[in-house]
Amino acid sequence: MAAAIDDFEKDNQAKVLVLNGEGGSFCSGFDIDEIGEKGYNSLKDAAARLLRRPLCDKPTIAAVTGYAVAEGFELALACDLRVIEDTAVLGCLGRRFGVPLSLYGARRLTSLIGLSRALDLIMTGRLISGTDAQQMGLACKLTSTGTGLGESVKLAKSLAKFPQNALIMDKLAAVNSQLNPNSEESMRDEAVMTSLLGNAILDIEEGVKKFQGGIGKHGKFYKLSEAPLKEWEIEESVEEVTVQKINERKNEKS
Repeated sequence: MAAAIDDFEKDNQAKVLVLNGEGGSFCSGFDIDEIGEKGYNSLKDAAARLLRRPLCDKPTIAAVTGYAVAEGFELALACDLRVIEDTAVLGCLGRRFGVPLSLYGARRLTSLIGLSRALDLIMTGRLISGTDAQQMGLACKLTSTGTGLGESVKLAKSLAKFPQNALIMDKLAAVNSQLNPNSEESMRDEAVMTSLLGNAILDIEEGVKKFQGGIGKHGKFYKLSEAPLKEWEIEESVEEVTVQKINERKNEKS
């Protein structure tokens, strides 16, 4: 991916980059099993190209279909614009296994939707639909299932027809004003996050073991620990099913 992005940047004939995932989903992030084999830092280093802000000087569009979660969510956030299908699923699923937002996802998300909403998604790790994403301001266009890539290409063509120098200048001014602050506070925050990474990697290693043991797969947020769940931790759906069975038994007696 890094090589493809760099090739696009160097190609004077290429005006707009569209990122699209094959197989029905945009991207589900790092392979948890691969993290277990190679270590978190190895994958983070391989993804270093995605840390650049902006991702490219020229316009970039994410065609978000299916799942865009964990680092896949961060990849979508790294693009300038997002065309999102209404049935898409987005969120910080790495929260379940202690994997931090390692590709400037937290900063990008906050700049896009504001601190309160960003903290909600970052800290809880809850998933949102494409419709939710559009309401929050993450999507420049909400489209129906199966049309995300086509609509993204249409948008790319509409951008490519403009004079590119002024477009890129204005884009860079907007992005730099939000994502590249140069202050003592921001440098202090970077130092604090670096100091926390060592302990976070230990959490990631435990998270990998949980995932490989079947805990937290398929986007589940319950039963992430071996400790028995308290009543308030049990999913509402379980309680609803129990109530339904009780009602059925009462009907049988009557």
